[in-house]
Amino acid sequence: DLTIEGALAGLKKKDFSCTEYVDALIAHSEKHADLNGYTSHDWEALRAAAAQYDRGGGKRGRLAGIPLALKD
Repeated sequence: DLTIEGALAGLKKKDFSCTEYVDALIAHSEKHADLNGYTSHDWEALRAAAAQYDRGGGKRGRLAGIPLALKD
């Protein structure tokens, strides 16, 4: 149960990779799929973005490495 601050700190210290973090979030979401928290998702795009972050690519804003969800 990481907070965003904890996740950012863990990514910065390389306690885990962004890909590992994303995989844990996906597993958690799938474990609780019965809650219908997400009606649509693109796990492959999320994993690709995480891999790009791990390679050092992409823009690095304040929330770099943190997946975001949008509610409609």
